[in-house]
Amino acid sequence: MKQPTKVLLCCLLLLTMLLPLAACGDAKGGPTTTAPTTTASPDESQPSETEKTISSGLPAMDYGEDGAPGEFVIGTLKYNGIYNDIDCVEEYGESINDSKVKRNRAVEEKYNIKIINQMNQTAQSALATDVSKSVQSGTHTFDLVLNSSVYTFNTALSGDIYQVNDLPHINPEQPWWREQSLTDTSIYGKNFFIIGDLNLMTYTQTPTMLFNKQMVDDFSLEDPYTLVREGKWTFEKMMELGAGVVADLDGDGMGEFDRYALTCNAYASDCYALGADRVFVAKDAEEDAPYVNLDDELFLNYWEMVVTYLNSGDVQYGEHYTADNGRQRVPQATFSSGRSLFWVESMGWVDTLREMEIDFGLLPMPKADESQAEYTNSVHSNATCVSLPITADDEMLDRNCRIIEDLCCESMRFVRPAYYENALEGRYFRDAESGEMLDLILLNVRYDLMLVMPNTVDVKDQLRATIMQNNTNLQGISASNKRSWDIMLKRAVKALSDAN
Repeated sequence: MKQPTKVLLCCLLLLTMLLPLAACGDAKGGPTTTAPTTTASPDESQPSETEKTISSGLPAMDYGEDGAPGEFVIGTLKYNGIYNDIDCVEEYGESINDSKVKRNRAVEEKYNIKIINQMNQTAQSALATDVSKSVQSGTHTFDLVLNSSVYTFNTALSGDIYQVNDLPHINPEQPWWREQSLTDTSIYGKNFFIIGDLNLMTYTQTPTMLFNKQMVDDFSLEDPYTLVREGKWTFEKMMELGAGVVADLDGDGMGEFDRYALTCNAYASDCYALGADRVFVAKDAEEDAPYVNLDDELFLNYWEMVVTYLNSGDVQYGEHYTADNGRQRVPQATFSSGRSLFWVESMGWVDTLREMEIDFGLLPMPKADESQAEYTNSVHSNATCVSLPITADDEMLDRNCRIIEDLCCESMRFVRPAYYENALEGRYFRDAESGEMLDLILLNVRYDLMLVMPNTVDVKDQLRATIMQNNTNLQGISASNKRSWDIMLKRAVKALSDAN
């Protein structure tokens, strides 16, 4: 595990250990976190000792204008409910909403500003267009933009945003930033976005493997939590556990309403690859130059195993159900009704299981094999990231970066523990082990340039098509497409270089 990730994990452990323990008990040893409780403190208006210790170290500044608070305008997307990065109303007892109110208030008071959340667009492309129009007209519209990594990369191709390397006061080594997002998505040493605790959607867009605890008991299966702790939670072990639960419940052949080892859609293939630490687009270690990695033997062998399994009778593959958004609807219905041992989806979908009567747990994506050093996860490209339009002059940029560093710091102080509390208090998960698993899922994430660049390098859709075709000849596909993929990638890299 990289050192910044260790620091991040340690900070979260300290944060959660200082909170009262949940009624369900402690998380067990190893890389764990104790489950927070919603029990009120004697005086909830006073910050906890833990909250007091988290600080950016930046001094307070007065950015007021004409006797009124200065405006700090954030461009965000109009969706995702309480999990929107910024959007919130006054405190009303909902923990995530209230945590964002406290965060915003802390930053507003420190800098004498008013945070303006402009949610004018629902489409990621439309927000990117707004940024480009602002740059082209020379109008400073946004102090901060929180858009998906895909469309943030598009704005970088147009030269519309600052390089992260040029941003003052932004310290990626601090535990409220995901420094791995810089390591994985840099191109020739340049980064144009960064991800941190301010990006609440990163949590909801991180994949997990949910499992049916009742089915584990009924079929006397090995305890998945123990397998994870012992480093034995692998793709082959997952297949082994599921092999004995598959059944044709209605006697007319395997169909929508039968019992499966796994239910999922094409999204799972990306998750399995990144969980196995296999990247689609790798980088040259010396020059930080990206290249398509599909002729790597380890990647080829693993992808063949994934494609073969997703086409086996043990798996209900949602892409076969095209009506009424069946690719997502059918897997959710199958798992929530207790007819699948495993389900792969992003954390945001867990919210749909609040009424599920059968107990369930969550797991990180499985390793490729036991020799893999650690569990890793991916983040869906819909997750937001931090970027700054180039319309800010030096003085404005200095101001904005101070505010952003504190927004992310205060998100770690208030919002991250609220998300954990929301998940662990019983709203989603009902066991002490879930806190331990959340750490492994949310705090050890890899970012693949393929997921950032699908609009410029068309690899993902072609790979997903191999699953529907039950085509395990990835080597042949790679050989026939490598030249075009390389050309697309070089064009994107050149455009990025020319624009910046």
